[in-house]
Amino acid sequence: MKHSEPRANRKEVILNTAIVCFTEYGYYKASMDMISEKAEITKRGLYYHFRSKDELFIAIFKYRGEKYFKQLALKSSAGSTSPGQSLIMFIKRESKALIKDDIFLRFMVEFVSISARNPKVKEVIKEYYKNSIHCIQIFLEEGIKAGDFIKHDTEKVARTLYFVGLGKFFAKCSFGPDFELFGQQIFDVKQILLGINSCTNISPK
Repeated sequence: MKHSEPRANRKEVILNTAIVCFTEYGYYKASMDMISEKAEITKRGLYYHFRSKDELFIAIFKYRGEKYFKQLALKSSAGSTSPGQSLIMFIKRESKALIKDDIFLRFMVEFVSISARNPKVKEVIKEYYKNSIHCIQIFLEEGIKAGDFIKHDTEKVARTLYFVGLGKFFAKCSFGPDFELFGQQIFDVKQILLGINSCTNISPK
C-alpha cells in the first residue's frame, strides 16, 4: 500500500478487507496476519490503526452498522403519516438496506455469535440492543399519544419486534429459509402492530 495514501483511507481499506475475512473465515480463523496481507499493509501499519483483533472486529461493527442503527432515530418527513405507518416505513427501509448488504448481514450474525463468548463484543452488542429498543419504543409511545395504539407495555412490544426480525436474519444466513425475507418481515411486523392497533390504519397484509 502506498505510504502517501491518507491514513483515513488506509483505515477504511483495512475495515473493508477485514469484514470480508471475518465473514469468509469466521472470527477465530481470520488472523491479523491474513488481514494485513489481504489489505496490502504491513502488520505494523495494521496495529497502528487497531491494537488487537477484538478492537478491529468491534470497529467494523460500528463503522458498517452506523448507517443502519442511526436510521432508528429517523422519523417520517410526511406530516400526515401516522406513527404506526411511520414505524412500518422505517422497518421497510431498514430491512431492505440490510438485505441488500449481504456481507454486513452475515458479519452481524458472526458478531452476535461471538458475543456469547467474548465480553468485549457482548458489551458493544448490548449497547446497540438497548439503543434499538429505545428507538422503537419512541415510535410506539407516539402511536399511543396519537391514538393509533392502545396503551401497552412499549418495552416488551419493542423487544418482540426486534427479536422477530433478528430471528429471520439469522435463518437467512444459516439455513436459507423457504420464504421471502422482506415480505415475511413486514407481514410479521403488521401482525404484531394489529394486536395494539386502536383503529384501522394498518392493513393486515
